[in-house]
Amino acid sequence: MSLCDQSILEISNRIRSGSLTVTQVLEACLEQIDARDTDLKAFVEVWPSRAREDAQRLQAELDDNHDRGLLHGIPIGIKDIVDIAGVRTRGGTDWYGENPVAEDAPLVANLKEAGAIVIGKTVTTEFAGFDPSPTFNPLDPSRTPGGSSSGSAASVAAGMCFMAVGTQTGGSINRPASYCGVAGFKPQFGTVSTNGVIPLSESLDHPGPIAKRTSDCWIGWQAMLGNKVSSDGIPAIVPPDMLTVTGDFFTQKCEQPMLDVYDSLTASLSDRGTQVESIDLPVDFEDILLMHRRIMAVEASRVHKRDFAIDPSRYSFHFRALIEEGLALTESSYQQARNFQSQVKRILSEFLTENGPLLVPATTGAAPGRESTGDPRFNSPWSFSGLPSLSFVAGADAKMFPNCLQLVGNVPSQLFSTAGFIESIILS
Repeated sequence: MSLCDQSILEISNRIRSGSLTVTQVLEACLEQIDARDTDLKAFVEVWPSRAREDAQRLQAELDDNHDRGLLHGIPIGIKDIVDIAGVRTRGGTDWYGENPVAEDAPLVANLKEAGAIVIGKTVTTEFAGFDPSPTFNPLDPSRTPGGSSSGSAASVAAGMCFMAVGTQTGGSINRPASYCGVAGFKPQFGTVSTNGVIPLSESLDHPGPIAKRTSDCWIGWQAMLGNKVSSDGIPAIVPPDMLTVTGDFFTQKCEQPMLDVYDSLTASLSDRGTQVESIDLPVDFEDILLMHRRIMAVEASRVHKRDFAIDPSRYSFHFRALIEEGLALTESSYQQARNFQSQVKRILSEFLTENGPLLVPATTGAAPGRESTGDPRFNSPWSFSGLPSLSFVAGADAKMFPNCLQLVGNVPSQLFSTAGFIESIILS
């Protein structure tokens, strides 16, 4: 296993043992960027000189026994809808954000305080929407890396950084992470600040981490919140006593290899003593998708109304259609969707409190072609309800492309504990 394939926890332990320096870790990432990013196009820009200065400073701090936590000295990427002081926030365009911003977004300030080395800005689809970005999937350039956090997922999967910030309004963390074969965590709505982040839909936007392993996502998420993380702060890997599974909406659209992975894993967990219960969920997911789209369209149109009025042709096809759709919707139809959202949040939260974590496919199958960013239908319900969702690799299809599942629940530590156990099964 190469250095860039190791987890944040493994790298952090090696840095503290003296077998690696922060500079060596950074140089390994920069070498991967030099070798691969011309083809993959995961980064908008990279700052080697600044990153090297940060690496030297952070190594000196460790040598002086100033340890900021497990992210100390770890290279990361930041999605290019998130503000970094002194840098333009382009939002996936060549015309937006002409001037550098003055301040870091709070989540970036927290990551820097945790000792992360911000190595560069990762590619996003236009304004975190649906039009495909220039980024390629590291596993197969003919396939999409997903969106909208395409560069964040691809950069982690290609070993160019150990974690990257993504955002999810529909499925923009869990889906690209899944298509690229890494882990992604969409936290509970409102827990990570969206200040300094270009909004798509204020009622649906969630910043969160994409990383190699679920434990790395925990480390990144805690740092984004402003918490210092040590190895004993990561949720213990424990087999779950109970898991809920479901059919219908989450299986009808699945490709057969995904269903095989889902069935195989639930059978394996059952054999290991987990009570796996199949339950029909108490909401209509097709209605959720309809209302999710309505809220997103209206709120996106509010954000972009002024720029759109000046020159709608600057916007790409799918995003332009979203704005036009939102402008045509009435306030009463928007309020109807918001009321429905509140009901769904309450119903699903109560359901998961009673029935434990839910295990469902993260995507309908492996990454499709580059003509789209894929189908977010299995992710959007959790963006709509604001519930935490943690995706991870659970198997592969016949061509060895990853198939990922996701855990959804009210208690993040429980999701990470269960996911860590599942990962240990997959990797054994």
